[in-house]
Formats: sequence, structure tokens, C-alpha cells
Amino acid sequence: MRSLSLLLISIVLFIYTSIEATPLDPSSFNSLRLWLDTSTIAATDGTANSNGEAISAWNDKTTSGNTVADNLTQGSSNNRPSLAIDAFGSGIHGVKFARSGDNGADANNDFLKKISPSYSFDANDSYTIFMVYQFSSLTPSTMDLLALQGGENDSRPSILVDVRSSHRASARIRNDNTLGGSNAINIVDSVSQESGSTHIFTIRSDGVNFSLFLDGLLVDSGVPNQDWSSGPVSHTILGGANNGTINGTDGTIGSVLIFNDDLGTSNQTGVEQFLQAQFNLETVPEPNSLWLAFLIGCVLWKKRIGSHHQSKF
Repeated sequence: MRSLSLLLISIVLFIYTSIEATPLDPSSFNSLRLWLDTSTIAATDGTANSNGEAISAWNDKTTSGNTVADNLTQGSSNNRPSLAIDAFGSGIHGVKFARSGDNGADANNDFLKKISPSYSFDANDSYTIFMVYQFSSLTPSTMDLLALQGGENDSRPSILVDVRSSHRASARIRNDNTLGGSNAINIVDSVSQESGSTHIFTIRSDGVNFSLFLDGLLVDSGVPNQDWSSGPVSHTILGGANNGTINGTDGTIGSVLIFNDDLGTSNQTGVEQFLQAQFNLETVPEPNSLWLAFLIGCVLWKKRIGSHHQSKF
């Protein structure tokens, strides 16, 4: 009995140490195309250090320097988001977006944008998108946190990371035609989340279907991509869609990562654990961790039963 218990424990530990994911620095992937990090938030004077200070740019960390090609910027003082000091904990700042009006369809929404960045996605391309977002108290029907769209003022076709009514994390893929019928928009939604809570949104596409994850847990998968005839999406709007004039965002964003590849489950988990550590978020138990607890429990139960039988003789 003792040798069997030791054998089972050895097998469990081998499986655990072989497949347990570890945090992965996003910069270790060649497919990384955009990284908006808390360390690259820029104010109008080039340095953001005061709570509520207007943000004129969020610089791309994938390339060194402050004038990289894919910085998201805002030239209008009426549309600049603000710096949220310690939004995610001591020394961990974010960018606070505010929407104008209850319906978010207003020219004064806060947003940042990059027109014609160096990356783009066609309907059959693979990609992975991560976002760290802190929910506000507002519960509008739709807030587009991130829009990758076909034109600066046209959100079709588009890949949208958003929040829908009752604080539900959502991902949407829209086709070219506004009147595209029942399959014009493919949507996946999570359950409602608490106001003020911080979560990691992950969207993965394998070129055929896309999936939505919230804090590493699958919300929905196997949702078909749309057919785009007008070409790829690339124009990047943070804080709304259609050049920021519809579905404005209210809430705080801490990070955005865009990869031009489907990272796969293990690498996805590694990047999520990197973000969890960076933003002091609770770590979601790995499936193999749960299996480990279950199997060790079985071993201990078996050992206890064996000891019980031996005590009878």
C-alpha cells in the first residue's frame, strides 16, 4: 500500500510540474504587435504623474522610444482620457475613459486612436487580444472598449471588445454590411460582473472561429468569424467605435496586448498569469492544479482506508 501511494504521488507531481503554466512576458513572443502598458502612458507634456491629468497618448511598448509607429493618440483636448493614479493598486496606474451622454453616442467621448497601424487582420487571420479593464458603475447597453475596424469612421467590418448591459464582458465580430441579416454580428457574452471589479478579457481566433475568455476561464468558443469582402481591419480605437463617436467607454483600462497569432492555451495562460501578477489580481486555479488537489485527495483517502483495514488485524 505504501509503495502504491508513493507511485501515485510521483505520477501526480510529474504531471503537475510538466504542464503547469508559468507567467510569460509578452515581449518574448515575435507575434506581439501592440502593447499598451501602464509604464507608457503619456500626458500632454510627455510625463503623466498627476491623478486626473489629461492623456494625449498611450505609447506602444513593443518598440523602444516615445515616437513609435503604433502609439494611440488624441489631439483634441475635448476627447482625452485621464490618468487614474493607483487604479489597480499602489503604483499601478490606468487610463480612465468617460463617455458623454447616457447613450454614449457623442462627439465628446474620451478615446485614443491609431489610424493605419502596422498590423491588420483579415477575416481568416489568427489573432489573440488581451485587455485589463476595471468596470465603472455605469451599465449602458453597449460600451466598445476596443475597436479594430475597417475605416476610421466606419465600424464595419470590425473586431470589438466591449461591455454590454449588466456589466457583461463581450466580444463581437461584425461584417461589412450594416444590413447583413441575422449573421451580421456574432456575439459572445459573459455573466454580469461587479462594479469596480477588474478583469482580464481574452479573445482568440484560429482563423475560423473566435473564443472569449474572462480571467482565463472560457466564456464561449467555436463562434464563427464573419466574411469580410472589403479587406482587413486595422484602424484601432480605444474607448469607443466609429472614431470614438458611438458606444463610448466608461471605466479604466490598464493594459492592451494584440498578437497576430493564436497563442494557444498554454501561452494564453502564461500571458494571463503575467497580467494577474502585474495588476495584483487573483490567480484563477489552473485545471491541472485542480486535478492535482483531487488526485492527492484520492491518494490520502486510499492511504487512510488502507490504514483502517490494517488496524483491524
